[in-house]
Amino acid sequence: MIKLMSRTKTILVLMLALALCGCGTKANDNVAKTEEAEINIEYPKIVVIGEASYYGTDEKCEMVPRKAVDGTIESFVDAAIMPDVDGYANFGADQGKLEYMFVEDGRLIVHIGDDWYYFEKKAENTAVYNPWIDTDEQGVLEATGHSIKAPEGASDVNYSYCVDDKMAQVTYMEDSINWTYRIKGTSALEDISGMYYEWNVSEDGMVSGKNAVYMSYSDAKEDSEYIDDVYYAQVVNWYDDETGDTYSLSASGNNLNGMDIQVYAEQLFTK
Repeated sequence: MIKLMSRTKTILVLMLALALCGCGTKANDNVAKTEEAEINIEYPKIVVIGEASYYGTDEKCEMVPRKAVDGTIESFVDAAIMPDVDGYANFGADQGKLEYMFVEDGRLIVHIGDDWYYFEKKAENTAVYNPWIDTDEQGVLEATGHSIKAPEGASDVNYSYCVDDKMAQVTYMEDSINWTYRIKGTSALEDISGMYYEWNVSEDGMVSGKNAVYMSYSDAKEDSEYIDDVYYAQVVNWYDDETGDTYSLSASGNNLNGMDIQVYAEQLFTK
């Protein structure tokens, strides 16, 4: 493992999901898919464990059991999306992970900030609509007019598009990093990454001659002795004024230190 040499050294970082302007990073659809429906849904805090969804309450757990946690949630979708895959939540991305425990009354408690909150089990997901449609590369092109492609050699590739705003998306894994690549027609540069962090770094940049904004996040703390202990996130959004499209590339994981996502984005954009 590599020691963290300096807290002041700029850390280049990135993620899933993955959430956004219009639509959020999605989990797999287990809900009805429709393009005619008008979608305007607000969800409570939800975590999915096994095949059950647990809905958040405002009730704090004042007597936390003295035992090891039963698990952690480290995969997140946008707050506007209902998670429906084991190990996902629609909140907590800014914390990097969410610890949880089962308690005797069948409820769940989740560690949020400095406190533990009760979550109650729902028998099944109750959402009617999901704006994201799973498809393939050709399906995305036909639905949105955007050609988007994962790099060769990527794994866990998933193509989808957002019904609301015809946003094209492909998510994949490469070099143990979670990647999300998006395209959306806009009138100006927007942040369409769907990532909501308190960014450690935010600065203007360029991708293949196009105006871009780069942002990075790291949860490194004073006691983070090793790089492998640190969660990173990076995102770069850039705008093609010739086509009127905003592009977004985001990545997250524990091994992004030293990666230049703007160079990677340029390689994707020019292929």
